[in-house]
Amino acid sequence: MRILYLGLDPSRYQTEGEITHLPLIHIVPKPFLEVAHLFEKLKNYTHVLFTSRSAIPPYVEYAFKSGYLLSHLQEKRYLVIGEATSQALLEYQLTPHAIATLPTAEGILPLLDSQQVASLFFPHSSLSRPLLKTELISREIPHLSFPLYDTQFHKPPLPPLELFEEIVFTSPSTVKAFYQCTQNLPPLSKCRAIGPITKKSLEYFWALPYG
Repeated sequence: MRILYLGLDPSRYQTEGEITHLPLIHIVPKPFLEVAHLFEKLKNYTHVLFTSRSAIPPYVEYAFKSGYLLSHLQEKRYLVIGEATSQALLEYQLTPHAIATLPTAEGILPLLDSQQVASLFFPHSSLSRPLLKTELISREIPHLSFPLYDTQFHKPPLPPLELFEEIVFTSPSTVKAFYQCTQNLPPLSKCRAIGPITKKSLEYFWALPYG
């Protein structure tokens, strides 16, 4: 099968067919000086939440820059969405304490109820949905929620879409970027969305009229 993969990391799909990797987004961490004062407060929080693997590299880098040791980071309890984010955390010798099986912000809510979260450090995308912050406030959980990185769009020329049996979208950002790159949308049945929020985004954009 010939697959066009539009996300950041196609490694999990290498066994599924012939992969063409065309990333339509890239991750740009906030400048360290912009968030340094927030990382100084990391020591005050018992739990750290990751809703995307993209937040983990800048989190670790900026924590080290702020004077924390690996042992300090290993003392935190990590809540993560999905196995991919869990594996990314393990690559930095950090252990996920609890993993949301539903790969959406909604999947984190049962963890907040069951893990006795005393306080939460929550670095996320600037495009992050407000649901979790709203829930943290309603549950009266002390937290520090802030954008750690931006998601920027590429608009490269697309290859002929008829060459591919499947097109993989990994986030609503990849859907939006793809929609902006072409007005010749492939059949929705040819598109694979990773996660229910991405699926809703596909259905939304595919229903829009052009012009």
